[in-house]
Amino acid sequence: MITGITKDESSVEILKIDLEFFAVRNQDGQFFHAVGLGGGKTWVNDIKSAKIYPKIGQARARVTWFTNNYPKYASPVIIKIIANKAIVLDETERVKKAIEKIEKKEAEYRKRQAEYELKRAKEDARIANDKLKRLKNKEW
Repeated sequence: MITGITKDESSVEILKIDLEFFAVRNQDGQFFHAVGLGGGKTWVNDIKSAKIYPKIGQARARVTWFTNNYPKYASPVIIKIIANKAIVLDETERVKKAIEKIEKKEAEYRKRQAEYELKRAKEDARIANDKLKRLKNKEW
């Protein structure tokens, strides 16, 4: 929920928000990290690498799963993360540069394509003229 919009001294827009996120932590202080098909470590030390859940039910399900499947270990706990500030990033200049770069590449491609088509057309015309000369010389 956004409660207010302010700007700091560098005219960066700051939104006052009220969001909650959840992470799962084991008794060793490590955070759960979903690894997927590639494999890797399930528990990581850095919360930046942790799986962050937007709803508490998802985190509770993960805690229940670990407790049921690994009963000899202590039950993991849920860490509630409260975010109260969001900084708006203006991406206008970056997007303009990216679009210009794409348009430049497309223009270069169209130019190369046109040059190739012109070269092919000249070659086809030369071949056709050679055939025409040979046919005229045979005198049917």
